[in-house]
Amino acid sequence: MSFSIRRLFLLMKRDLHTQWRNAFLALAAAIAVIIVLGVLVAWQGDTRQFHDILFPLLFLPGGYILTSRSFSDLHHKASIRHFILLPAGAGEKTLSRLLFSGPCYLLLAIFGYSIAALCAHFLTLLLFRNAIPFFTPFTRNLRFLYANYLASQSLFFLGAAWFRKNHFLKTVLTLTLLSFFFSLLGLLAQRLAFGGLYQLNHLDPSIFRPLLGRGLMEGLIRCAKIFYWGILPPFCWLVSWLRIREAEVSHGV
Repeated sequence: MSFSIRRLFLLMKRDLHTQWRNAFLALAAAIAVIIVLGVLVAWQGDTRQFHDILFPLLFLPGGYILTSRSFSDLHHKASIRHFILLPAGAGEKTLSRLLFSGPCYLLLAIFGYSIAALCAHFLTLLLFRNAIPFFTPFTRNLRFLYANYLASQSLFFLGAAWFRKNHFLKTVLTLTLLSFFFSLLGLLAQRLAFGGLYQLNHLDPSIFRPLLGRGLMEGLIRCAKIFYWGILPPFCWLVSWLRIREAEVSHGV
């Protein structure tokens, strides 16, 4: 089935129609939490870093949990056939869930948090004369946070398509084990490459100058950035699409 923008929008409209109530309840609960925490913090006195701390704490876990549920209907016997037989291709199904858990969630989170911060500002100003500051959603740090979310979210998107249940917990556990493994691998490589230096009691800084001159660390950091921003997200999206396509083929679609 060839890709169709029209089918994509119809599929997104269908998903929105089935999930709007859950999204509204989650948004209302988050707004209530923000207002209550704002009142408590204003009562204590120092409100300067309120948004710097609270927004990432709500935004990132909420997005990862939402993303981990992107393909919940793919892994249940009661709903998988309905999902597979939707009049849309695997690419449209994958892109629809990706847009909802990525850019759409991002915009909804900014809007909802801004509304809650505005309510908290006027409420705390009225109660304590020590208002929660206005939320500025497009500072440099927050733009960097949004970009990191859209990149790292791809891992949880892959976990949603790959794991059959407990998607969020299994994804976190897998990432933890992989981080531990690569940390050990890096320490081993460092030991093999610079093992002789560990035997010196007094290290001369000039020992490291040739390494710095060759830009070893700069090169590694550059490669890590290329992998994180340019390779990892498309790879996760591609494997997720292949997983959806595999499910369609196994059901004769």
